[in-house]
Amino acid sequence: MIQLEGPQTIAAFILETVTGSNGVLVPPDGYMQGVREICTKHGILMIADEVMAGFGRTGKWFAIEHWNVVPDLICMAKGLTSSYLPLGAVGMRHHIAQHFRTRSFTAG
Repeated sequence: MIQLEGPQTIAAFILETVTGSNGVLVPPDGYMQGVREICTKHGILMIADEVMAGFGRTGKWFAIEHWNVVPDLICMAKGLTSSYLPLGAVGMRHHIAQHFRTRSFTAG
């Protein structure tokens, strides 16, 4: 899609690190590193969805840590409150957070 549409048309690549809903699929070694390299090369944000795999469910604090990859944003929920309350959060790299110091992000 990057070659077809051009990297300037792609804001982010969102992936679930270890998918759970369709059978606990663990990506092969090198996959996450490859995604990180491609995103960095083309200026595309890498967003890791850790809603189901985060908070120790794979033996690491977040599943993405198994591949020594740092995403630009990381989404988390469920394990954040042990599923007792509907709460989610997004962690982000410092330079992205700095963007919002002077600009508000209004969402529903």
